[in-house]
Amino acid sequence: MDIKQRDYYFDNLKFLLISLVVIGHAIEPATSSAPLKFLYSLIYLFHMPLFSFVTGYFSKSYAPTKLLKNVALPYMVFQVLYFLFYRYVLGDINYTFSFFTPYWIMWYLLSLLMWQLVVPIFQFKYSIIVAILIGILVGYDNSVSYFFSLSRTIYFFPFFLMGYKFNKEWFFNLMSTKPRIIISILGLIGISIGVYSLIDTIDIRLLYGSYSYSSLNLNSWYAGVYRLLLYVITIITSIFLLFIVPSRVTFFTFFGSRTLNVYLLHGFIIKLMVNYNLYIYFNNDFKELSLVLIGLTLTFILSTNLFNYILRPLSLLNIDKLYK
Repeated sequence: MDIKQRDYYFDNLKFLLISLVVIGHAIEPATSSAPLKFLYSLIYLFHMPLFSFVTGYFSKSYAPTKLLKNVALPYMVFQVLYFLFYRYVLGDINYTFSFFTPYWIMWYLLSLLMWQLVVPIFQFKYSIIVAILIGILVGYDNSVSYFFSLSRTIYFFPFFLMGYKFNKEWFFNLMSTKPRIIISILGLIGISIGVYSLIDTIDIRLLYGSYSYSSLNLNSWYAGVYRLLLYVITIITSIFLLFIVPSRVTFFTFFGSRTLNVYLLHGFIIKLMVNYNLYIYFNNDFKELSLVLIGLTLTFILSTNLFNYILRPLSLLNIDKLYK
């Protein structure tokens, strides 16, 4: 791959986001630790919304064959692989297979497939507002859940749509570099303080986009206000982050072209760590925080050419071509 042909900014952003995905999954079993619970909550506030945003940005033109090869095929292959892994490696004989209920992290590919199919319909004025309203209203329906990843597909679709309509030049011309970096850093500090202060009062599942309001014990008629506020806070947080991501080549820019490889593969390792009780060795703050380094290291390792080579027999070598 010739890095000069790529967009440095988005490669940097994609690597930062996939690192947070892996770190979030790595620390999830250890969130009884207050620092890790805070970090986990902060990550989940924005990382998948921004990932959906980036996906939308690079989805402005696609061919059905490209969608089939780079989304549907990986989904089907890894849905099978994760089933076999869960049944025969982790030993869960009760785990059942279905293409219609994605396994854990596979929801993203199934949602991506559906986003690509419906986004042409949302090309009217105020379509983003309509998508947000639908995302809020669907939380009242207990029947919308993991089947076909409908709950997350609908909840995260506004972010995908924002990315689809995103004008990078307009965005960065809103203000000069120095003021936007200062404002963004101060804004992120404020949001971090807010997350920390609310850590024990907010149900973290609200950030997943996969639970109805009643399942979160939000039974009042105005429960949707919580999701509306979450949309607003997530969008503001994402804007701050988009403002401070570097546009130049960095030591991790190259790895930004391998994000889906990392996404598809890291789940095997995380589940092995959980299954073999490796988390018992992370029983104090110092050791638990080392999980962050493990997640980051795992991201770099899975981004290497070795794993591109491993995926070649599965015709997934060029999976990130969808995002060029």
